[in-house]
Amino acid sequence: MDSEGNVLVSGISRGSLYTVKYAAADGHTLWEQSYVGPANNDKPVGLVVDSSGNAIVTSASYNGFNPDYPDIQTIKYAAADGQVVWQRRYDSARPGAITGPLALRWIAMATCS
Repeated sequence: MDSEGNVLVSGISRGSLYTVKYAAADGHTLWEQSYVGPANNDKPVGLVVDSSGNAIVTSASYNGFNPDYPDIQTIKYAAADGQVVWQRRYDSARPGAITGPLALRWIAMATCS
């Protein structure tokens, strides 16, 4: 939820990462974005909202080579219209590297600092 009470949600739609922002007043869609990774197999790990209301979404994004080693995809969406501000991809070093609350906390601190 952002400072205006709008709700942001990230999930999976047909294998793609899907992020949407709903208006606080009536729940209508303010903006929506999809990200399709190399193997069309992306799973959200976390979503944080920075102090400007921008959404930062991190996902496990499979590259199609090894299903045990997902890459880490992080995308920052603009608060006003959901346009991509920046995105980064990290080639994961080992299975499960981005799972768990400690990893999510690290990602949130790194992207919102």
